[in-house]
Amino acid sequence: MKSGLGRLCLATTAATAVFCILGCGKSDDKDAKKPGADGSAPEVVVDESRSALPDGLDVSRLPAPFEGTIRLERQAGPVIYEVTYTVAPGRIRREAVCTNALLRKTGGAMARAGVVVDVERKEALLYRNRDDDRHFVRLDLEAYRRLLGAHLTYEPLDTRHGFSTHFADLPRDRKLAAVNQEEAVIVGGIICDHLAIVEDACFMTVDHSRQLKVDRGLLELTEAGMPSEVKWFPVKVVRAGRHQLGLAGQGAPAKIDELMRQAEKGITDALNSASKALSRPLRVAAIAPGKAEASAFTLPANLKEVASYEEFEKKWAEAEAAAAAKSPQSSKGSHHHWHD
Repeated sequence: MKSGLGRLCLATTAATAVFCILGCGKSDDKDAKKPGADGSAPEVVVDESRSALPDGLDVSRLPAPFEGTIRLERQAGPVIYEVTYTVAPGRIRREAVCTNALLRKTGGAMARAGVVVDVERKEALLYRNRDDDRHFVRLDLEAYRRLLGAHLTYEPLDTRHGFSTHFADLPRDRKLAAVNQEEAVIVGGIICDHLAIVEDACFMTVDHSRQLKVDRGLLELTEAGMPSEVKWFPVKVVRAGRHQLGLAGQGAPAKIDELMRQAEKGITDALNSASKALSRPLRVAAIAPGKAEASAFTLPANLKEVASYEEFEKKWAEAEAAAAAKSPQSSKGSHHHWHD
């Protein structure tokens, strides 16, 4: 019989194995070897997704803390979803844009949402910009922190909040069931730690890179509920709910046992099939180090300020209702974000 520690090690190994399958599927990812500190050659997974990094950019020599812009991107057919981070001392902006290839060429977008946080001024500006919802709200920093600390619903690729909800539903009152492998993967040319999280709500892997040393105090202001286990900029996040793995209704112990059995069997066809249900994650599309100008933190001129966050959310609900009325055959919000 395996000891408790042995079972945990095997379970976390299984979780990591499962997420290699779920995150990469049967793509053209290749393996490489990277010398370890003890002279061994631990396996390094190379993600062959191409990123639009400038020629000659050495990510190992980026400034620390990082200042500049980082753009992530995902495309599904003609629809393009982008998330851009702009970082400066004491300030950070995260903006999510949903558009399509044609609109992108003309600078247009179907929907846009973001947050601008200024630590020195102790304020956060949340904004949305789409046909029926062009508004922003101003929150003092403490009120904004309380908002991020609330138990929010995970919405993977949305243009509602402005801030990320990837981690928003994870437990915050205890240490997570997670294992981190240092410098274990290369994503789009960026060396990342590979963090596997096994929680009752979801399975998650986070490839976070110490080559992108964004001030963590600032990063926490754009990533609701970001756990302490995520120490660096999250280059790639993959989540899967239990229903996607065929484990709906099982508690955490049963789920870990199931993962262990799957690992012992070499990952079954059922898991491979479940991986197809997962959305492709955001990928690094561009990194541009350098001083961010003040204009990079200004809001679009066509936005109208509302008095409270409650009113800001009410405007969202009204816009969703209007969109549903125009397209009754579409599910709520489906034209603005995808769900995993």
